[in-house]
Amino acid sequence: MDHQAFSLLRTPRGVLLVCDPANGGLWRLPGGSVLPGEAPHVAQRRTLVEQTGLTNAHAVDVLVCDYTPPVADFLPATLAMVWDVGMIPDVPPVLVARLDVQVIHPDQLAEYAHQQETRRIRSALAVLRAPYTAPRYRYRGADPEPES
Repeated sequence: MDHQAFSLLRTPRGVLLVCDPANGGLWRLPGGSVLPGEAPHVAQRRTLVEQTGLTNAHAVDVLVCDYTPPVADFLPATLAMVWDVGMIPDVPPVLVARLDVQVIHPDQLAEYAHQQETRRIRSALAVLRAPYTAPRYRYRGADPEPES
């Protein structure tokens, strides 16, 4: 199983996303795979720094865990964790000129991100709005399917 760690970083204008050229240029949260022997919180921090250059943003908590089952023999199952990195007043100057980083309003996520990524981000935002009632476990970014 592939473990992944992503960072939800918010501004008053929206959610910070990075371009993923390996996924057809779609936008996603900063993050990626947890390396062998690496703790998920260390991977979250490493990937945030690698992809944005932000060295002073620290994760607070895991908002959502999203399981995706394997696809045939070529894609392993994944468990993606979305970490809350908090709210910043505006995009830091180090990111303003970069074309591979954007702030996207939550209402526009579907125009930029893959459907599962959009659901995952919306789930994380829902947890921030209702931390005691919003579901934290997702299956492909949505409610888990009932067992038969």
